[in-house]
Amino acid sequence: MQNNSYSCVNAFNLARLTSLVPSWVTCKLFHISLALLHCETQIMMYFSFLSIRPQALRLFFDFTFH
Repeated sequence: MQNNSYSCVNAFNLARLTSLVPSWVTCKLFHISLALLHCETQIMMYFSFLSIRPQALRLFFDFTFH
């Protein structure tokens, strides 16, 4: 959490130096991209779990009941 706020401060400084966009816009964009990256990672993990699960269940039942 502290690392995110530190990067946000860096975004503030970068925006202040360039004066192209307001600093809060840069910070918001940074946090949105971070959230999207995290969400995408979670979704990919969920789908890979779904694709693995049938084989794992079949192996488990074969091992347990045979």
